Amino acid sequence: MLRLLGAGAFGAVYEAVREPLGRRVALKVLHDQFVRRTDVLARFQREAQVVAQLEHPNIVGVLDVGAVEGAPYIAMEFLTGESLADRLEKHGPMRVDRAVDTILPVLAAMATVHEKGIVHRDLKPDNIYLATLPTGATQPKVLDFGVAKVFESSQALTRTNTMMARRTTCRLRSRRRPATSTRAATCGRSG
Repeated sequence: MLRLLGAGAFGAVYEAVREPLGRRVALKVLHDQFVRRTDVLARFQREAQVVAQLEHPNIVGVLDVGAVEGAPYIAMEFLTGESLADRLEKHGPMRVDRAVDTILPVLAAMATVHEKGIVHRDLKPDNIYLATLPTGATQPKVLDFGVAKVFESSQALTRTNTMMARRTTCRLRSRRRPATSTRAATCGRSG
């Protein structure tokens, strides 16, 4: 391991070199205190399984999973750049055209995720990485599927999407006009 890139509640991500190829990777490892907790270990392993089945240019790629001396790891493609959260903190709100160029690839990635029966459940600026390509262009990448939910059937996913869409529509409508009995009747309890 070369250096710490970041740490969270359950693990840390390091820049490392994958031998014998000498390829730089981002190595996500579970903190020592959680290695024996079966619930945390299961969540960590599920994240690796979820991301490994997703192939999309805007989702971080998993290269390997395993354990060294009892410590589980996920080896992912190494990215240079910054998170969307860091970019927004440094430079403030994006111009509309830049925001659209950033979010459209993320939406395409989420469409692929949903087609596999997976809901990310933690999509936020911290989990969208603006990777700098060798050409200097920026490529958004979705990270951190640690709390992703995998549905057993497309029917369950459809019900979830319908409820989420209904709640979002009701919130948008309620922001555009004052509350009325019509809105309450249209949105019901989910609004």
